[in-house]
Amino acid sequence: MTAVFRALRPDEREECLDLWLRVWPGYANRTYFERYFYGDVGWLPYYTQVAECDGRLVSTVHICNRTVACGEFRLNMGGIANVATLPEYRGRGYNTGCLKNAIEVMEADAMDFALLFTGINAYYRKFGFANLPRGRTSVRIRPDFKRPLSRFTIRPAASRDIYALRRIYSAYNHDRPIAVQRSEAYWRDWMRFDPRNLPSGLMVATVGSGDIAGYVCTGGFSSAAPYDSDDSSVRVIELCIDTKLEYQEEEVTRSLLNEVIVGLLCSGTRKLVLEIANTPAVLAVLADAAELRGIEHTIMSSSMVRLLHHDNLLKSVCMCASERWRNAGSPAGKLTFETPYGRAVLDATGTLPRMADAAVDSAQLDAPISQSDLFSLLFGTVDSHLAPYSVQSQLLMSALFPKCDMVYWGADGF
Repeated sequence: MTAVFRALRPDEREECLDLWLRVWPGYANRTYFERYFYGDVGWLPYYTQVAECDGRLVSTVHICNRTVACGEFRLNMGGIANVATLPEYRGRGYNTGCLKNAIEVMEADAMDFALLFTGINAYYRKFGFANLPRGRTSVRIRPDFKRPLSRFTIRPAASRDIYALRRIYSAYNHDRPIAVQRSEAYWRDWMRFDPRNLPSGLMVATVGSGDIAGYVCTGGFSSAAPYDSDDSSVRVIELCIDTKLEYQEEEVTRSLLNEVIVGLLCSGTRKLVLEIANTPAVLAVLADAAELRGIEHTIMSSSMVRLLHHDNLLKSVCMCASERWRNAGSPAGKLTFETPYGRAVLDATGTLPRMADAAVDSAQLDAPISQSDLFSLLFGTVDSHLAPYSVQSQLLMSALFPKCDMVYWGADGF
């Protein structure tokens, strides 16, 4: 049986939904999957690559086109979702064909990188994907925890708060790798942020005037099926503070997280799970609330990334980081990066950082930087001073790739 690999036709969307529901059955999953076609303003038919066999759709790979922040610039990300094959057609390479087509589509649409979440990392490495470490923090709350007094009032979010929540999210995540830049249509249609039915775990902090100072959301990473047995538990998946209150961030953070902690204790549990950025404010709150040695930071391996062009993304780094590089004293050096398209060389030995000919004498350079480390540097999750490279390369990496608090918010899951 020979499969035909092609883009989905618009009139096949319902058949595609049926395929996904066979792979991920669940009474609520049709509503979840429908948004890929009817709730994503960026969807195009060729963003769903399919394999047709015996006159029916048997395998799919879906692309979610997203704009995400990355410091001074924006990146066009292709989110890989709904990698699925009907059980009776598995093991024949049909999904491999769909995935190869999807990569070609993202390359042709000039996307910067692809992101996916998986439990079968070895499979995706064959297609050029590399691990992107993401943090998760588990906290064992001390049994004698008492919520301190706060001048902020915490209450469930109301429909009148929506505009303020969107404004706070936009400002708080303006530069944060790899936070989705949410448009009004995205809030409405993809996240289904309905003023008549706000998430039950969404709470806001207000001051005496009633102005919203920040918000917190508890729940799970948005997906059709849990990635592990712990995904059904309540956890903090989004925390945003009004940037106009920069000097009060810890106080607002403390008020919001303490409200979550009190709710946990009232429910009879003392375990708090956070999949948010570990900002200094968050860490300070957790240090006060946790029992002795009760904080555990783990690295999740479910995220994988892939560069979609040899050096376009690195050219953006060179342009955007040139002033920061000069302010750091213009440290000279060359960095070699491994990519799915061969090696790329960033040359900072001249007046400005630039991408150089990859045929440069590699014997004069440090060991190549892996694709995984490239994205960790790009998204600010690796302290370049700890990298196993020469002092000169460390100075150059530090100037080009500042430390950041990367996060991919759970509500943006695909």
